[in-house]
Amino acid sequence: MDRECVVFTATTRAGRRLVCSAAALLLLALVNACSSSGGAGGGTPTPFPPATTKVNLVFSSDANDQLAAFTAQIQSVTLADASGKTVTLYENPLSLEFMHLNGLGGPLATATVERGTYTSATVSVGATSFSCDFIDASGGLRNATFAYGYTPAGSVTVTLPQPISVDGDAMGIALRLLVSQSATASSCTANAPTELGITAFSITPTFELTAVPATATLATEQYLSVREYSGKIEVFDAAVGTGQLEIPAAVQELSNPSTQLPFTLGTDTVLQGVANTAALAPGMFVTLDGVLQANGSVRSTRIAVADPLALNVRRGPVILVPSSVPTVEMQPVQGQGADLIAVAETFDVANASFHISGELSNLTELPFMPLFTAATVVPGQNIYVSAPRYLTNAGQPYLATATTITLMPQTIDGIVYGVTSSGNFTVYSIELGPQDLFASMAVQQGQTTLIAQPSQVQVYVDSNTQKFATAAPVVGAPARFYGLVFNDDGVLRMDAAAILDGLAP
Repeated sequence: MDRECVVFTATTRAGRRLVCSAAALLLLALVNACSSSGGAGGGTPTPFPPATTKVNLVFSSDANDQLAAFTAQIQSVTLADASGKTVTLYENPLSLEFMHLNGLGGPLATATVERGTYTSATVSVGATSFSCDFIDASGGLRNATFAYGYTPAGSVTVTLPQPISVDGDAMGIALRLLVSQSATASSCTANAPTELGITAFSITPTFELTAVPATATLATEQYLSVREYSGKIEVFDAAVGTGQLEIPAAVQELSNPSTQLPFTLGTDTVLQGVANTAALAPGMFVTLDGVLQANGSVRSTRIAVADPLALNVRRGPVILVPSSVPTVEMQPVQGQGADLIAVAETFDVANASFHISGELSNLTELPFMPLFTAATVVPGQNIYVSAPRYLTNAGQPYLATATTITLMPQTIDGIVYGVTSSGNFTVYSIELGPQDLFASMAVQQGQTTLIAQPSQVQVYVDSNTQKFATAAPVVGAPARFYGLVFNDDGVLRMDAAAILDGLAP
């Protein structure tokens, strides 16, 4: 049998010559022992295993405002070095919605990877789809969805802006979808034809893979921080503060297998909606902020429970606020619960409780009143809705009574046309693209609230705002911002949590 060899060195001065002489004989014996495998014919030395690194693979996107959703089934992700040797980062078909992580990161998988420098990558993609919303010539709201049942390998592009050096105990790798290069369709305009079935389109998933150091860098904060991550508690141990979330499926893929995300609580974890950790229980829907750890778990800094008794939750943009009845129609991007998820869902909000995400802590410092109520909600805002069971029609959900509606952060993209200041805030005036939901949905008839300039947003930046952009926004250049968008008496204003690099229209 193989032997494990350990050599000890004596360092006492007395008897050094005797020890060294004996050590030489012992070393020779040990070398002979290590070279044998216990068999009559001898054997070869056992090689040392290669050094490895824990790698957190996260997914993200760079997107302008042309699409409402982009879903891709990621089947596998592999890296290859210059010699052609490959390592696997991910291998488990899973449908992901990329638009809701525009400019930010979300956990996908954790892998143990052999250290080395990798110069190329392959991403295998199954089914893909994208959708856009628009108002047709008659003034009606339309949704166009385009899909491939399977994406040919030749249609998928993966680039590494720089070789990825896998080294150290832990690191991250960001899988970013470049949305504007990944989808084209002539119908995603306000002048779309009536018959969408004949519209030419193509889906060419275009990815970039970049290394994310585990140390405190801007890239670490951007991609390895978890913001308003949604899920249902599957397991929770209040005594030790550990649990596991079931992650919601992408709406377009109802057969998506459930995936889990481990999380931990610390003494500094802020709880919202529950009194203490003992009140957290399996079955509850939560959103959390935190930091991704080397083992793939999230160390939670904040956990929010909108409704402890909710049976369904939905997350996505508002697309209609009719004036005739107290309802809000939304387009779910993510959802979990007892009932099926539809492309568009309507909620009775007459008795709903309206909340604002607790991710941003500077609301009281803003130079305007940040309100979110039934009277101020407008199409384009990103919301999180909790509800009981749906009323159904022929087995399909069509109406639920919203228990809570929470204003959630979102990413906007546009051109800077002015820069001013107000108190401790720098205010960027942004002109949104014509396909942004704020602009395109505002022209619907019969709405409760109208925005005076729905294509413009005033963005408020202070010392709390994280600067992920390579340069500060300037007039005439594109910029992206992540934060909460409010309707302030007909003016759209954002409290920015982060500045991101802008994208060309």
